[in-house]
Amino acid sequence: SSWIRFARTPDYHSWRGYSFEIVCLNHLHEIKHALGIEGIESMEYSWRSKDAKRGAQIDLLIDRTDNCINICEMKYSESQFVINAEYEKNLLNKIDCFRSETKSKKALFLTMVTASGLSKNAHSGIVVNEITADDLFA
Repeated sequence: SSWIRFARTPDYHSWRGYSFEIVCLNHLHEIKHALGIEGIESMEYSWRSKDAKRGAQIDLLIDRTDNCINICEMKYSESQFVINAEYEKNLLNKIDCFRSETKSKKALFLTMVTASGLSKNAHSGIVVNEITADDLFA
């Protein structure tokens, strides 16, 4: 009964999200394969803005030697993940903060890694690449 009670809490949903991120980070090779970039040298790391007011944090950067960076956002949801207007602004803020703070001239590609795919709508067009949990275990 304690598990059933826990599964109804915000802590449980946070735990699922963090667990999904860990699974993704343990499958970097599969992510790079799904992107078609497994042959390109890269450094992989997370990033946090130094600007506390804007507060941007990026789950995973794949910083490639071909002058491109995949900005990977990892989201767990039981059904297709939906990007709404507010979340689109959040994603654009992350990209803007990263660009302005790092002064990177590399091409930036927003990549969503989701458990069940991405719902296509008026706000999902900012996503360049989409990876699902199926790609992690292919």
